[in-house]
Amino acid sequence: MYEPAHAQRHQRTQTVKELPSPTAEYYPYPNLALYLMDIIFNSPRTRFSRIQKAVVLEFARLLGAPYVPTLHAYKEFQQVMKKEMGNPTYKFTSSFGNIFYLNDIGESLSKDMSNPLSRQNMTFYPHHCGNYMAQTWHGKKMLEDVSDDMLSPTMCYDGKTYWVNEVVQRISGAYFIPKRWVLRGKDNSMPWCFGYEVKETEQGLVVLTKRRICVAVSTFARTYEQVVSSHKFPGFAGKISRIQLL
Repeated sequence: MYEPAHAQRHQRTQTVKELPSPTAEYYPYPNLALYLMDIIFNSPRTRFSRIQKAVVLEFARLLGAPYVPTLHAYKEFQQVMKKEMGNPTYKFTSSFGNIFYLNDIGESLSKDMSNPLSRQNMTFYPHHCGNYMAQTWHGKKMLEDVSDDMLSPTMCYDGKTYWVNEVVQRISGAYFIPKRWVLRGKDNSMPWCFGYEVKETEQGLVVLTKRRICVAVSTFARTYEQVVSSHKFPGFAGKISRIQLL
């Protein structure tokens, strides 16, 4: 329950000099009021003028909301945030004198990855779902056209980590070279992999690169480390057989 506005007046005038402990509920914000204000006032599609911001803050204060700062105190808090957390936005001036701002994409991604709330909603693999198209990861470009090197290099499944370009052994005993991870099945939750079959010959392993096939990751039995450390690996007798490409 909110207390009367006059009871919160001393709280309003307080200025934030440093960020709270990382264990605080609204870290890096000291309280819920500043957390919500920062989201609202920095909404990319809802621009607030200085006067509008002041009106919103005064409106909240008159209703008795706790910890409502002045506009000046809010701006000082923003400077503290930039100093402690970094500012990913860079200012550029074109040859024609136009000014524009650019965010550091890598910095934004690292923050999303470190946030458990946003991390669970991030998509790292193309979806193999026929003609359905709603997001960028549904399209043919992500599924086929983008270079393998630009996509996620690993897939964690059943407690094991598999890498592209590293030989794995399937349940059947056959070898396989993963090249591209995708998601298929109901709700696109089942990991599959495009890659090359590997044939055993007397001369060593031969990778059949003329045709890619798509197999379920659930058919993988052993990772690269497990394969090459086994004495059953073809030619493993102090020297690993070479892997040829066809």
